[in-house]
Amino acid sequence: MLSKDESDIFFSNYFPMLFYAAVYEGLMPPTSVLIDMIDTSMEVKIQARDALFGDKEILNHFKQDNKHILSKQNVAFINNVQSGILADFIVLKQTKIFSVLQNADNGKFYHVHNITDSFSEMLTFLPTYITTAIFNFNGKIICDGLITGSNIQIGKNIGQRITEEYNACKRNKTVEELIK
Repeated sequence: MLSKDESDIFFSNYFPMLFYAAVYEGLMPPTSVLIDMIDTSMEVKIQARDALFGDKEILNHFKQDNKHILSKQNVAFINNVQSGILADFIVLKQTKIFSVLQNADNGKFYHVHNITDSFSEMLTFLPTYITTAIFNFNGKIICDGLITGSNIQIGKNIGQRITEEYNACKRNKTVEELIK
């Protein structure tokens, strides 16, 4: 999980982008203010996130509209989000340091750090399918914390097969520690 300072940096960068996307997409009225985004429903936050990752131009507009107040660190954060991945993942397991996620489309494994809560705290069963966004932040891959689950449970045999695939990737050093 992220440190308190890292979490603060994450939220201070990510929520304004979600807010911008929500207003841009008409999910929130143009008269809204940032605090409204913090208090809005999880559904709206997820729709705003999906818009950010579905239309990369939103972040280009965000950068252009806010260029007078964005620091180099803010721009780097935005660029990392633009390079991120919104996908269906299998959360294989949770370690003390990171979670192991497998992209359900291409089979790649990622070591992903959570912001404040581990997947084992948020999810009833592991392994399980989720939809979320991941991107680079402070030298590691993080999950944005906006997660939608599914009713699909992964059986013991499939879980063992995925674990074997992960172990092979670990031995071959092909588990992603950063999104390239």
